[in-house]
Amino acid sequence: MLRVKEMLKQSEDIDDLVKFLYTLCRYFRGSAKRVELLSEKEEITEEGDDLKLVVPFEVRWLSIFPAIERVLQLFTSCYEALKELSNNEKAAKDLFEKLQKFETIATFVMLADLLEPINFLVTIRQTNSLSIDLVAFEYKAVNNKLKNYSTGLMVGKRLEAFLSGLKYISHKTSKHKDCKLEHKSYFDESLNLIKEKFKQLSSRLLTSVEGWFGNYPILNNFATLDVNLIREQPETALNSYGKIEISSLIKTFNQNFRKFNEIPKNPSIELLEETEILKQYQEFKFLIYNDADYRKLNREQVYSQILKSPSYKQLSRLLEIYLVLPITSVECERVFSQINIIKHRLRASLETETLDSLLNIKLNGDKVEDYDFRDSFILWKTSAKRYFI
Repeated sequence: MLRVKEMLKQSEDIDDLVKFLYTLCRYFRGSAKRVELLSEKEEITEEGDDLKLVVPFEVRWLSIFPAIERVLQLFTSCYEALKELSNNEKAAKDLFEKLQKFETIATFVMLADLLEPINFLVTIRQTNSLSIDLVAFEYKAVNNKLKNYSTGLMVGKRLEAFLSGLKYISHKTSKHKDCKLEHKSYFDESLNLIKEKFKQLSSRLLTSVEGWFGNYPILNNFATLDVNLIREQPETALNSYGKIEISSLIKTFNQNFRKFNEIPKNPSIELLEETEILKQYQEFKFLIYNDADYRKLNREQVYSQILKSPSYKQLSRLLEIYLVLPITSVECERVFSQINIIKHRLRASLETETLDSLLNIKLNGDKVEDYDFRDSFILWKTSAKRYFI
C-alpha cells in the first residue's frame, strides 16, 4: 500500500489538499466553541455526536478517507461556521477561502471515490478468517471498478452527483438573460478537466494496486486449490485448470524441504510427489465440480472431507499448507498489539513462559463466560501442596 501512498504524494494538489484537510480538522477540534458552533450549524443531537471531523494521520495514511468523507458530510455546516468565524479570525478566513474554491471541492469528491475501494480492500485484508478466494474476489471487483474509472466508462457515485450539480448550474446559468457565452464555456471546460483528471488518477491508482497484489506468486498459485474458484471455471477449461500452478507449488516447497533436511539434527520431511498430487488434484477438481453431494458443501466442509480421505493423502499435504498459510502479516501485528496490552509497565517482569501462556489464552482461548474453571482448579490443587484457610 505504500505504492498508493507515494502515488498520492506525487500529485501536488492532492498533497496540498491533505495538508488543508489536516489544518481544517485541527482548527475545529482545537476549540470547544468552534465544535459547538459546528454542531449548531449541523443541528447535531446528542445521538449524532459521532458526526465530528476526523483528523487524518501521517502514520495511518488511509485515515485520509474517513476524514474526507466526514468533511463532505459536514460540508455545509463547515462552510457556514467558517463564514461566520472569518469575520474575526484570520485562520478561519484563510480556511473559508480555500474551502469554497471549486478545485478544493472537486478534489475532495474525487479522492473520496478513489480511496473508498482501496480502504475496503485494506479492511478485507484485516479480517480474522481471511481466505484466498475472498481476497481474489474483492481484488477483482476493485480492479474492474478502477479499470472502468481509468477508461472513462464510469465515475464514482460522489463525483457523478457533483458533476450532475455542475451541469444543472450550467443549464440554469445559460438560460439567464445576462449570461455570457464564456460562463457556459467555463462550466463545460471544468467538467471535462475534472473527468480527465479523475481518469488519470484512476489509471495511476490501478497500476499501484496491481503492483500491490501482483507480487504474491505462491498465493496466486494456491488460489487454484480454492473450491469456489474451481466451481467458477467453465467445464471445458477444467481439465487444464491449475496444473501449472500446482506443479510450481510442488517445486517451491520441495526446494524448501530439501534445504531443511540438509540442516543437521532437523527431522526429515518427506518430499511432495508431483505425479501423484497432480493425479489427485484432477480427481479433486471433477469431484467438487460434478458430484451432487459435494456441490452442496461449502469450502470448509469440502476440505474437511478431503483431508479425512485416504484417496487424497498427497494432495492433503498441499491443502494443509494452503489452509494455514497466512495471507497477510495482520495476525503477527495483532500478537504485538496484545503483547503491549498484556505486558505493560505494571507487569514488566512477566516471564517469557507466562507471557506465552497469556498470549495463547488471549488469542486462541475461549471466552471467559464460556470457560469451565473446575478442571483448572483441580489441576492447580493437585499440582502442588496447597494450604487453605
